[in-house]
Amino acid sequence: MRNRRAGFFAALLATCCLTAPGSAQHAECTTDAVLTELRHAWAFNHLTEATANTDCISVEMELSRHVAAVLAGAGQNGLLALENWLQLTAALNDEQLAFGFNLLAARAHLETRYSDSAYFAELALSHADEEDRADITDALQLARVARNIPASTSTGESGTRVEARLDLAQLLRTTVGLGDDIALDMIIDTGAEISVIANRVAITAGLEFLDGNIRVGTPTDYVTGQLAVADEITIGEMTVSNVVFLVLPDAMLSLADGAYTIEGIIGLQVFRTLGRMGWERQGESLLLGDAVDRLAIRDTPIFWHDEGVGLIVETNAIAGPALFDSGASRTLFRHGLVDALTEPQTRQLMERADSVTALGGTEDIVVQTLGELTMRIGGANLSYENIAINAEDEDIPAADFASVGNDAVRQSESFSIDFGRMRYRRVASD
Repeated sequence: MRNRRAGFFAALLATCCLTAPGSAQHAECTTDAVLTELRHAWAFNHLTEATANTDCISVEMELSRHVAAVLAGAGQNGLLALENWLQLTAALNDEQLAFGFNLLAARAHLETRYSDSAYFAELALSHADEEDRADITDALQLARVARNIPASTSTGESGTRVEARLDLAQLLRTTVGLGDDIALDMIIDTGAEISVIANRVAITAGLEFLDGNIRVGTPTDYVTGQLAVADEITIGEMTVSNVVFLVLPDAMLSLADGAYTIEGIIGLQVFRTLGRMGWERQGESLLLGDAVDRLAIRDTPIFWHDEGVGLIVETNAIAGPALFDSGASRTLFRHGLVDALTEPQTRQLMERADSVTALGGTEDIVVQTLGELTMRIGGANLSYENIAINAEDEDIPAADFASVGNDAVRQSESFSIDFGRMRYRRVASD
């Protein structure tokens, strides 16, 4: 979703510099008093570790990741602890409260607990300023429409391996079963916070349409549609129940004068429900559930990003955050990467006009170009040529290095994500 970034962590870290560690401008960070109160009030070791001796550019990323780990480990008790802390801590202002409750709303949405998501979004909205109200209102409307739908669960086999195919737009697709006799060719999209289906397909499959229109964001604009529920979908030998789809007009999912059509998109909620996901042989096989090995603590961390699942990546020995968007054909580099470039690389940057296309349409942008860059992704280096770095955008976390696309999968022998242990691993192709 095209979310405007709330200022909770920015307010917490108001005394921190915003330059990358290792740069000439980097200075020692000062931990904000509210951040100190945060980790003391929760008394979670994860938060203490996350905020101790952490450089400025990664505090937000580390805190986000460890908050997610705490909530994952503590379950409902962790949610209640965070909610109580937000309700009772007098030091927090409205901006911080809006972000905190919105964090819980987004977490509940990801876990398909729509009633909880609506509750937290209502609390967030009560504290939000005008700038953030629109996005929170959209999230609240979605949660309200779906609030009576039970959370998704995984049934059937505990793991599966299926074919993944590369389409004309260089997007990875797989077969998804809907009902007894409908097989759909759907895009595998970790960057989609809700699954999508074409209107004609939803009607043919007999999905249950929910009352009320909702608005969601794309990388370029907002789109409006309805929600519909599939009792079950199947991917290989695995089954997921109570899957909510955003239903969009057929014309919106038909591009190039009908030469390229999209029947549906399987989003992040489904993959999180299945526990683990991965690809093998340059993306030719999609593995789900127990077909993916459990990852170890030594593997590279993931975290819950503003826009979905976040990866820790590295360039020039500097680590930073990145979105993982398997529904994009190529990696897009973001403005936070500029702070991690060497001086010779910075001198090579040149500006040019570019554009980005998504379901919301095409948007003209200005980018900075660089001849080549090596980025370490999941424990293995990946080299890029003729890269374009997007200009700073208030809708994108300022520290982000990139939005990693499926080109990283297609240049890997294997690429695995463990949502339970919040780790990922990439093995480069020979």
